[in-house]
This record gives sequence, C-alpha cells and structure tokens, in this order.
Amino acid sequence: MRRKQIAIVLQTVNGCRRPIVLGVSRYTAQRADWSLRWCFVDRSPLDEGYLSNVDGILCVTEDPAWAESVFNRSRPVVLAGCRPLAADHGAVFCDPEKTGALAAQHLHQSGHDHLACLYQQGELGESLRRGFVEQARRQEVEAKVLCLPATSDEMNNGFQATISDWLLKLPRPTGLFVSCDRWGANLCELARESHIVVPEDLAVIAPGNDLDIASMSRPALSIVEQPCENIGLQAAALLADMLGGGTSRHVALSPQQVLRCASTDSLATADVNVRQAVEYIRQNAHRPIGVRDVLKSVHSSRRALEQRFRRALRRTIMEEIRRTRFELASSFLAKGSLPISQVALQCGLGSSAHLNQLTRRYTGLSPREVRQRARLES
Repeated sequence: MRRKQIAIVLQTVNGCRRPIVLGVSRYTAQRADWSLRWCFVDRSPLDEGYLSNVDGILCVTEDPAWAESVFNRSRPVVLAGCRPLAADHGAVFCDPEKTGALAAQHLHQSGHDHLACLYQQGELGESLRRGFVEQARRQEVEAKVLCLPATSDEMNNGFQATISDWLLKLPRPTGLFVSCDRWGANLCELARESHIVVPEDLAVIAPGNDLDIASMSRPALSIVEQPCENIGLQAAALLADMLGGGTSRHVALSPQQVLRCASTDSLATADVNVRQAVEYIRQNAHRPIGVRDVLKSVHSSRRALEQRFRRALRRTIMEEIRRTRFELASSFLAKGSLPISQVALQCGLGSSAHLNQLTRRYTGLSPREVRQRARLES
C-alpha cells in the first residue's frame, strides 16, 4: 500500500509555536501510512521542489496572506494557527474574537474602568481588537485603540516613539490588551522607560502560549492561553479527513484561560482595604473561608468593607469569594483529572453539591459538563 506523502511546513519567522508542532507530532505518530517531509521556511517563496509529489500539506503559520500566495489548490492544504483567506484551505485556529473578549473581561474584573488595545493591522489584529472592544462595550467601558502597520513586527524604534506618546496619554490606571506576546513583553519594557509602572499604572495582557516569553517579560506577562497543542492535533486530523475525501473546514477553538502573572496582578483601585481583602481571598480561596475571615484580615466592619467593594469592584465580598473559587475550579476542571469531589475540596467547598451550585451559578452547567465543554473546546 502506497504511503501518503505529507509536507509539514513550519513558517519560523512568525514564531511557530512548539505546542502546535507537538500536537501535529502526536497525531502523525499514529499514522504509519503517512510519509512526512518537514520544511522550515521564512516569508520567502517556497521552493516548489519541497512540495513536488506530495499528497497534502499542513502548514503551521500565523500569516494567512503568505499561505495564500504560496499554496495552490491542486491538493489539500490545512493551516494550523490562523484563519485562512482561501475558503478551500482547511484551518484550525484559536478564535481571536473570544480571545479579545476574555482579555477585556479579565481586565474589567480586576477593576479597570479604562481599557485600551494595541494591535497590528491585518485580519488577526482586527479580529482581536473587535472581540476586545465589543466585550468592553458590553461592560459599558470605552476602549481606546492604536493600530500599527503590518510592517511593525518587532515594535522597532520607528514605532516606539508613537507607542510611548500614546501610552503617556492614557488615563491611569488602564488595562491594556496587546495583540501578541512578543509585543506584550516589549511593551512592558517601553512602559518602564516611559516611567509608567506595570501593573499599577498599566496592566498588560496578551494572547500567547510561550511561557518562556511570558516569564522573561519584566514583570512577567499575563496571557490569554491558546490551545496550541490541540490546534496541531486537530489540524493533522482535518488533513487526514480531507485526504479521505472530506471537505475543508475552518475550526475555531476557544482560548483556554487567562494565566494571571505580575503584569495584571494588581487591582485598579486606590482603596488599600479592598486590595488587601482581594489579595487575602486569592491566597486563601482553596480554604473554607467566608466573609468574616476577610473582615478580620483587614480589620474592618462588614458594612464599611461592603460599601468599599461595591464602589471599587461593583460586587460584594461574597461575590468576589465565589468568583475567585469559580476561576480556581474552572482551571482544575479544564486541565486536571481530579475527581469532582476533590476539586470541590481544593476550592474551599465542602462538597460536590456546593461545587455544582457554584458552576451552575456562573455557567448553567454541572462540574462534569464544564469539564467536558473545556476539553471539547480546547
């Protein structure tokens, strides 16, 4: 039986993500009927010799325009990592509108009434901006935006003055969404040089999955985590389906979660009591704490602290405890295999029944359904 000849094209210039490649490798390891040809390229035209006699192409790229110019329609093509321009190209990618919306939600929940978005011209940047701005509007917050040309890949010196001037004009504090993690790390440095304190004056978040970039940023960069490994896995499975006669599809996966790091780890409020109370809740949500414990931690009366919470965060102390526990539970349910009863205990809840009440309050779903949905979407 003749093996299928498959070209795996990795466009290195746009930051091909290792988890996507890992997902591709997980799938291809099961395909003894595939013979692989790995091609590493930049933005230059691809030598046709690489693609001669191949049956299908899987391309890991963030640049749909480049893919459109390189690959013809004579054989199945699947893009892993971006939404394609060509309808007949298959694709698996993380939904940019949902990514932007999750970033806006995270910043708003941290108390930010001023939001901003820095993005790169192009379909991906516009989609991220649209999701962010529309979520901000639902939260009754206006988002300021700055668009940079598509040529501004590395935020070079020619654009730094423009960005710095824009940052200095933003109200403080502001929650800022940046359209890629490389930019997020560079922007944190630019803020330091402009005497803007991150996260107290400017909270910064970006989409990504590269924890090395996030950790090297000063301070460490919060990211909207992309389901990169699953993108690679599903892209390879989609190519197999197309080789078998199936039609091309565009599959948009949901972002996994926000990985909160130092760049957004500050409440946008000048109220010291509220900040201390929220910090106590975050550090102790895994314990069976209640409102009384929070009051003791800041030496305040309930009436006074409740008023401060409503003024600063537009929610009660108990609502903040529930919200923090829900975030913790969602992370356990999405990524782990702990029994539901153990997840409940890890979130400071006494029983599975209490966890069930919590997840239904925020999603309308049981803990098991939340876990199933997270696995399907990621």
